[in-house]
Amino acid sequence: MIRVYWSAPHRFTPLNERVKKAALRAGVEVFVPGDIDPDNTSLAVRDACIGALSSVDVVIVSLDCYGMDTAWEIGFAAAREIPTVGVFEDVERRQAERQVRGGEIANHWMHDWARKPVAHRPDDLLRICSESRFASLYVSSSTKELSRADSVMSVLAGLEPPRRVVTSRDVIHGFEKLSRAEYPPVLRDRCVEALRAANAVVVDAIDLAMNSSWEVGFADGLGTPVVGAAFLPAPTKNDVRLHLSDYWTHGWTRDNVVVGLDAAFERAMQVAGSSALDKSEASLMA
Repeated sequence: MIRVYWSAPHRFTPLNERVKKAALRAGVEVFVPGDIDPDNTSLAVRDACIGALSSVDVVIVSLDCYGMDTAWEIGFAAAREIPTVGVFEDVERRQAERQVRGGEIANHWMHDWARKPVAHRPDDLLRICSESRFASLYVSSSTKELSRADSVMSVLAGLEPPRRVVTSRDVIHGFEKLSRAEYPPVLRDRCVEALRAANAVVVDAIDLAMNSSWEVGFADGLGTPVVGAAFLPAPTKNDVRLHLSDYWTHGWTRDNVVVGLDAAFERAMQVAGSSALDKSEASLMA
């Protein structure tokens, strides 16, 4: 039986019940994080979600209402090469603006900032990276505020011996004038390549948003250490309105986005079968 992870805000009980009924109709086993005992600590909930994510065939994401913890889950799944299907119940939400609130990093349970090192001063970042002897670093920050990546880069330039550092500026090089919705798929490929090559990821923890959350999840999925940089100034805008296409790291295409829960589970079974076949062929070629 195909196993599916349902990625959406945990407390949306009516939606969770509709998901379980759709899974039953499809003959699919589904893990719904909203069923986890609410008395558990945030770390226990995260560990339970990671255990489930690590054992499923497909992740289905609610595109009507997802935020930074779900973005982390999509990134984690991508690192583990688990296919993802996005679903709208409300077709009008496809082109709707989305209000994104970053807020305190501690509020995003899946990111696990309680157990990640966070540098509150530039000297702290230098010390963490020096002690850990990271040879290659990736700096994750907003591609619309590249000066923030430059600020972190200037701090890391003080490391001795010098380290290889790739930033968001390097990832989008040549495409800086485009809006995020216009980014070509090659930029996501560059991002994945940079993340896979890095010994550690340094994240702008003050201006953390949907694409950076995906990158944190991807790094965690690889087992790559993540360090928060919390010494940059706060952004001038806390509430930003975006469209789904602005989440350029998330990999949404016409092929993996559907409307309706039944269609989502049908697509999940298709991509799970295709993924299993690809892995089987890769194993035979090896």
